[in-house]
Amino acid sequence: MAQRTVLNSAVRYQVLMRDGRQCTHVFHTGERCHDRKILEVHHVVELSRGGQDSLENLATLCGFHHQMRHPRFVISSQDLYRERARTGRWIREPQAPYAVS
Repeated sequence: MAQRTVLNSAVRYQVLMRDGRQCTHVFHTGERCHDRKILEVHHVVELSRGGQDSLENLATLCGFHHQMRHPRFVISSQDLYRERARTGRWIREPQAPYAVS
């Protein structure tokens, strides 16, 4: 497993600027998440699967959608209702951001 390192702050800044300081999650309706709070930089291909800290492999996600991309984390029913109240819609089941081989 790759050793976890802190993402370079300059790279993190470039990712946030590229993505307009907004979550890049796209709902099944084609609408992009409007969240601009608690933003996190997500590795599309995880470091443990050979991903890199490159701009092409990084995306901005809000905390909720970042958690959805990692199925090993549990999303509670309280989180689901909180997201419904925040966005006015129910979320769909999380999908893997990459094909698992």
